Amino acid sequence: MTKKTHLENTPPSSISPDCPLTDNLEKEVKGSVLEESGQTWYRIERTDLMGSFLMSLISDSDHWLFITSSGALTAGRINPDHALLPYYTQDKIEDLSASTGSRTIVRIHQDEGATTYWEPFTEHGKRGACIERHLQKNTTGNHIILEERNKDLGLLIRISWRPSGRFGFVRKVEILNESTKPRRIEVLDGLQNILPPGLAQRFQNEFSILGNAYKQTELVEPAGMGIYHLSSEPTDLASPMEALRANIAWQCGLDKPLYLISEQQLSSFLAGGKLETESECRGKRGSYLTLDGHELKAGGSACWYNCADVDKEPGEIEELLELISSSTELQEEIEADCERTQENLLKMLGQADGLQKSNESSRTMRHTSNTVFNLMRGGALITGYELPVDDVVKTVTRFNKEAGKRLKALLPADEKLHCRDPWSSDHPLCKADGDARRLVREYLPLSFSRRHGDPSRPWNRFSIEIKEDDGSPRFNYQGNWRDIFQNWEALLHSYPEYLEAAIFRFLNATTADGYNPYRLTKEGFEWEELEPGDAWANIGYWGDHQIIYLLRLLEASTRFHPDRLAGLLSEEGCVYAEIPYRIRSYEEILNDPRETIDYDEEWAKRIEARVEQKGSDGKLMHGGEGAIINVSLMEKLLAPLMAKLSNFVPSGGIWMNTQRPEWNDANNALVGYGISVVTLGYVARYLRFLITEFGETLESGEYALSSELGELLTAQINVFTATPGEVSPQERFALMQKLGQSASDFRGSLYDNALSGTKTQVTGKDILEYAKSALAHVELCLRENKREDALWHSYNLIKIEDKAIEVSHLHVMLEGQVSILSAGILDTNESLELLKSLRESELYRADQDSYILYPNKRLPDFLDKNCLSKEDIDAIPLLLKLVWAGNQSLVRKRSKGSYAFSGKLRNKQDVENVLNGLAENPDFSDLVSSDGPAVLELFENTFNHHAFTGRSGTFFAYEGLGSIYWHMVSKLVLAVQELIPMGDQQKATQELIERYRALRDGIGISKNPALYGAIPTDAYSHTPEGAGAQQPGMTGQVKEDLLIRMAELGVYVADGLIGFRTDLLSREELLDHKTEFVLPGLTGGEITEELPAGSLAYSFCQVPVIYLSGQDSSCVSVELGDGTVEELPDMRIPKELSREIFNRTGKVARIRVRFP
Repeated sequence: MTKKTHLENTPPSSISPDCPLTDNLEKEVKGSVLEESGQTWYRIERTDLMGSFLMSLISDSDHWLFITSSGALTAGRINPDHALLPYYTQDKIEDLSASTGSRTIVRIHQDEGATTYWEPFTEHGKRGACIERHLQKNTTGNHIILEERNKDLGLLIRISWRPSGRFGFVRKVEILNESTKPRRIEVLDGLQNILPPGLAQRFQNEFSILGNAYKQTELVEPAGMGIYHLSSEPTDLASPMEALRANIAWQCGLDKPLYLISEQQLSSFLAGGKLETESECRGKRGSYLTLDGHELKAGGSACWYNCADVDKEPGEIEELLELISSSTELQEEIEADCERTQENLLKMLGQADGLQKSNESSRTMRHTSNTVFNLMRGGALITGYELPVDDVVKTVTRFNKEAGKRLKALLPADEKLHCRDPWSSDHPLCKADGDARRLVREYLPLSFSRRHGDPSRPWNRFSIEIKEDDGSPRFNYQGNWRDIFQNWEALLHSYPEYLEAAIFRFLNATTADGYNPYRLTKEGFEWEELEPGDAWANIGYWGDHQIIYLLRLLEASTRFHPDRLAGLLSEEGCVYAEIPYRIRSYEEILNDPRETIDYDEEWAKRIEARVEQKGSDGKLMHGGEGAIINVSLMEKLLAPLMAKLSNFVPSGGIWMNTQRPEWNDANNALVGYGISVVTLGYVARYLRFLITEFGETLESGEYALSSELGELLTAQINVFTATPGEVSPQERFALMQKLGQSASDFRGSLYDNALSGTKTQVTGKDILEYAKSALAHVELCLRENKREDALWHSYNLIKIEDKAIEVSHLHVMLEGQVSILSAGILDTNESLELLKSLRESELYRADQDSYILYPNKRLPDFLDKNCLSKEDIDAIPLLLKLVWAGNQSLVRKRSKGSYAFSGKLRNKQDVENVLNGLAENPDFSDLVSSDGPAVLELFENTFNHHAFTGRSGTFFAYEGLGSIYWHMVSKLVLAVQELIPMGDQQKATQELIERYRALRDGIGISKNPALYGAIPTDAYSHTPEGAGAQQPGMTGQVKEDLLIRMAELGVYVADGLIGFRTDLLSREELLDHKTEFVLPGLTGGEITEELPAGSLAYSFCQVPVIYLSGQDSSCVSVELGDGTVEELPDMRIPKELSREIFNRTGKVARIRVRFP
């Protein structure tokens, strides 16, 4: 039985240009949630009327498969170097779909003897035929079905894709005769351009024709298996390189088809020719195609399976051949293994609170999808709170060889280790040395993690490494710093006992000068290196991540564990990362704010030598005697804050002078002269957190700080204790000089000598006063950045000259509104004022009912953007002389007496290079000396590079002009949600709730797929102007949406207690029928909860939470594992029981929340 619910069908804004929509309902794109075959699906009807979009097939293992809505795909395991089908960028996958991937050709024999051909899922197959396409994807994302209906022929083909741990990739094909008469057909079907192992992504992209020369394919009969391998691995070395693995493909369901293992006979089939089985193919691309005939009665169908996998060794292939030859239930075995994949995914999702049940299935599907992608980015805690002792010891040893030896002696192999043990004074680990205890504390048993690469963002290279060679789970994670910690934040709401581990993992990988490396992995951390000749390679520190990502983890910790961090502030168990970057002196930064960091090769070599000797801990800062320097948690919390405040610009923000931008890396050119109000807002929130959460502890405490850092703190205290107020450009320069020079002196000593190891005692009161006085300056600066239209500046520019610093403003950006709403300085009315103005601003994009990052300005046409007048040339004698001399190195003549800069010039540096060359020519040297600055000024006035923000202002997708970047929209929704007071019925609060819901709905869960441009229950990165959603799933948006969803359902944690509120809950979510909610139990097995009408269900820390409406009053019932029930009328769960839930002990069996 199929239950189908149509969603709102709003008018689409972006549809296939080939098939514009009409009023004919049969041609409308429709999205619906349906229950079918025991699963929940999202179905789109008439994808042929939409533009093509990319989807990701989900697996519980190391499979990856990216497929477009028109059927073009790439697939493999682990990473693109282990591809089954070539890994290309999305545009190439679609362009090459006729020769790579899934291919079906149907030859239809008509009654009168004529022959008709149908090529489903091809562009030429659509032309001249009445074609409809549909697709559906299940909740867990591991099953995608594509359909094409040929209404002229009365035939429907359905192709589905699923991953299987045992059989690789399972492609199921069904053809149905929907006509009223029998059909006699022949179907040539299968896969084209199957790769052999050994052709890595780069080789395939650059040398594919050479790779073809090494390809060897055999057909093994009667099993009908294609084996795809290299005769040897391609090399120019004079040494043998055997290729001892093969990729395979085979079929199940066809009795005795004809087999093709190349594409050589396709044209013959299309011409009506007779084909022959191919048993061998050498030096050509391999395919796996079957040809079989079918007599389909009216309403009849035919069905078969293709299975394909990679990197198989001879024994594995022989075992599979035996199975194919002997099994009488092969289809059932395939289906059963695909089911196991889904069951494993459901278990993983249930453990991460990814399963929900409500009347709005699209919302629960989106939550499940968000959870899947959050796990794929951040990892899954596959052992719960138990730490795998063997891997813990291996990991500690990899970081620190000596500490690993001592830990191994301390922990028996059969020892059980809980994640809280290394924090306990009663556990044997308290006897371990500081290095071992530090490393165990920050250990996270994560698996399933990978970087967020896919064919639409090829610059991020993913690798899904989840199995050891013996098949056991591999504990591994990897991610860019600015990605992985935000995904951990959402994950750790389900596993809060790991929050402190994540915080210390964060802090122990940050540097003494207050910054973080580029990438974090289980093996340590990595920084960017210079790569001459690569325009995309750069070094530097990203701007805002040290503050807001750390802060959100700190806030979560203090909500779940109110006193835990405060009790650790004075403990010297933290370390500093050492990165071979030298930030230049303050004077040098003033001279050139865009070139501020030098890569120290010798320093890098010293670090490398330490790593070789010690392990990954060799990347930590060591003292003069070779020991790792340990510092307090208090010091680690202050270091990034002081780094930011050392670049404080009164009235402006935080100076971005470390060669890398902030969250929106498309604003890359703001580095140097850009000032961030965005980061300043997060600094305000960070300062307020220190004051609020640690104020009482600081009042009576004293803390040991590294003496060098203590001196920097004193210097900043001396600056910020002055009363904040308006400043002149000269006063601004003087204040920045004090902050910048003291930080410069600190860094100079740090880079040359490291930290001395000596400590200075600083009272908590001094730290508290520092935070309060700095906050006063920061808040004034934020207030000064309010615009006349009630919006707030995001980024500003500085101009430095004659010991004065001027601040100018850039255009409005969405980031600044999110930051100021998060900063904690606006009341409800001010927040509403901002949101109203935002809705009326040029950031609002009406077609999507949402917001772009910055105004969608029109760039000048080519012939309009490089125009110099005759007066411009006449005013600069050097240019005039160059024109007379016919020298076109700087300017060239245009028509009608105008001029243009030479097309070889790209920026100021290019102009300077030409001027330097002209200075060596005696004919021009004197004029270069006198007129060079004027030429540079003319170039700047022509192109306004001082205000150039980077890629953001020059491209039209991703974070570019006209694009909605959905992660920032979700950040906006979360920021507004966090402002809503609990239970407040005042008019302003109710209006804020309405504004929040409007922003949330703009994200698009209930949008028509043609408007959204993809499956609305999956997150996508961005939506360019005039196109649909792009880049599936692996976006930071999923983290924000997970937090939004749980808060919207009403669960919250404060002061160590779990509470519930229902003022944000939509009553439309309450079920209109009775059903069941099934999720994995904490102690194994499944839990099934009966849900009546008027209820909904989700889980929190894997404990079922059931809402029951229509009650006389509001209360919470906590049912314990022994059957006893505690009734709690104030809608909060006491600390003792809340701790049981956080600790996932199983003592609490379920929670029921009742309300009127």
